Amino acid sequence: MNKTSFQFPVVLLVVAAGYLLSTALWAAEGPGGTGFGTGASHVLDGKTFVTQTGEKGKKADHEDIISFRDGRFISEGCVKYGFEEKTFTATADGDAIRFLAENVSPKLGIMLWEGTVKGDDIEATSTWIRDRWYWKIKKEYWYRGKLKE
Repeated sequence: MNKTSFQFPVVLLVVAAGYLLSTALWAAEGPGGTGFGTGASHVLDGKTFVTQTGEKGKKADHEDIISFRDGRFISEGCVKYGFEEKTFTATADGDAIRFLAENVSPKLGIMLWEGTVKGDDIEATSTWIRDRWYWKIKKEYWYRGKLKE
């Protein structure tokens, strides 16, 4: 047997093993899992927060509703601009839950979210990024609020 014919089955076996392992890990985490800690994501499911929000470094200028439902994250304030619900990831951090999310609008770009839920309180930031061929928008916003009853 020459060296080339021996390498092909070994490479094929390694690729197949990698695929099976990644499939098993995805199935263990559930849909939308990224390895960031999707187990905590389920703890946030069904929660809705009423927040005050504003551009970073400025006072609050409006209210927003942030919801976690069915493994998905959405800001009602972003829906009117075409941003879609997307999966989120979360991890327990002591008595808090940290989350990451990304909402996409076909016309207006992406919103990257990072936040912490502690008890009935939420604090988060979002970064809106919109690439244009001649300029780029990048704005940061803050959110603070309470669990909606």
